Amino acid sequence: MTNQLDIVIPVLNEEKALYTQIEKLLFFLKDCHINYKIIIADNGSKDDTRIEAQKLIAKYKNNISYLDVKIIGVGIALKTAWKKSSSQYLCFMDLDFSTSLNHLQEAHKLLITNEYDCIYGSRLKKNSNVIGRKLIRTATSRVYNLVLRLFFNINSSDAACGFKFLSRNYFNHVNKFSVSNGWFYSSELVIIGKFHNFRMHELPVLWTDDQGSKVKIFNLSLEYLKEMILLRFNLIKR
Repeated sequence: MTNQLDIVIPVLNEEKALYTQIEKLLFFLKDCHINYKIIIADNGSKDDTRIEAQKLIAKYKNNISYLDVKIIGVGIALKTAWKKSSSQYLCFMDLDFSTSLNHLQEAHKLLITNEYDCIYGSRLKKNSNVIGRKLIRTATSRVYNLVLRLFFNINSSDAACGFKFLSRNYFNHVNKFSVSNGWFYSSELVIIGKFHNFRMHELPVLWTDDQGSKVKIFNLSLEYLKEMILLRFNLIKR
């Protein structure tokens, strides 16, 4: 087990944005004094995402790796990458970096103190700063998180934010109960820990909304509801 931070970026058909965004992350990390590796977890791309990833690997060598998961789903991409990892510290960020990269060092420092099992970003705390997000999306997010709080009896303002840092032991525990291989897995990373009273830290973040986001909240509602019920059953029966 190493003290390296494995930063997993799940991607699906991101040939246009991948190279530029990963270089942006690499440039930021250059001055962070963090032992890290970026893992591009490709969950079923049909475009030239793989080719763009190979260009990055050729240029930056050991700082980047490419994982071809083949199956569509953020959850399966993260699970596959983290299961293959030998690192003690794990991280997940969306490729659009809607959460400001300036929070990366802050979250990493909190994680390596070993005082917390999971650090996750929140767009809905009092000190959070959200730029360019439509009112309907903010309202939908608040309702979704209210439902999670009531359904699972947990205290969390924003379980779905795509910015999470966790320990290896925490990941192993979450996977005993996880039911989702899709977007809901991001919420599971918070719900399971809160339900079992792990040491969690909710980090207010600066969030700039991606107007081209592929996440369609309303289209996912039925899928989320089904997985919420399955997860609740899993948590209660064990």
